[in-house]
Amino acid sequence: MKELVKCACRFCGKKIIWGTREGEKIPLDPAPPVYQFVNDWFGTVEVKLMPKDQFFVSHWATCPKAAEVKKSKEKKDDSMDEGGKLP
Repeated sequence: MKELVKCACRFCGKKIIWGTREGEKIPLDPAPPVYQFVNDWFGTVEVKLMPKDQFFVSHWATCPKAAEVKKSKEKKDDSMDEGGKLP
């Protein structure tokens, strides 16, 4: 497995690691709690904590500043003309 790049989120300061999906970089939480729900034959639902080194959560799902960053990016995109340049 390729070594993961570790750093801090520039918006909230929490530790993150960088992964890639379909060629795009994705910020990930390094040790998120990830749960799996399993139904048995009797309809009982069991919750299992999954191994931390196999499952990750996008940092955008947990970053307290994600909404601010999204609004800022949308505002920046709205201020560009059709050629992708600032007015």
